[in-house]
Amino acid sequence: MVRISNALCYLALSLWVGAMVFFTFIAAPALFAGLPRDQAARAVGAIFPKYYLIGYVAGTVILVASVLRARRPAYLAGYTVRRAPSRWPVLAAAVMLVLTLYAGLVLLPEAQQLQAQIPTFETDQMTPAREAFQRIHGITWALNLVVLVLGALLLVSRAAVL
Repeated sequence: MVRISNALCYLALSLWVGAMVFFTFIAAPALFAGLPRDQAARAVGAIFPKYYLIGYVAGTVILVASVLRARRPAYLAGYTVRRAPSRWPVLAAAVMLVLTLYAGLVLLPEAQQLQAQIPTFETDQMTPAREAFQRIHGITWALNLVVLVLGALLLVSRAAVL
């Protein structure tokens, strides 16, 4: 059971971090570089619900696996040894999941409502809706970066114990 839990955790963590890197640094910039702003914004907006769904599922798997791993006893020379569980993976997974849930379930709907009020992104003209949208975009970008960094650190720390 421990091996299955660890394998699912590594798989979920790798997929989540990989999807975040691909979307953040490759897909979204390519869409905005290759399409008019309005079309790129619609395309990215259509991807976001699935992007966050990956985070919800992977984050839940990672959190459960991290809790199970932290509770498992260590073995030393044939003896079961109780050790203080490492809280770092559990805390990192919990923070990643909470930030993703907040961004996807709270900020994304708010951004979608604001986006519907913005007639075009082709101009740089600021309206109250555009300013609010940019503020939310900045917050979600920062949350995404925190989740990405935590995920990368968690992946590296887990790989170190393989």
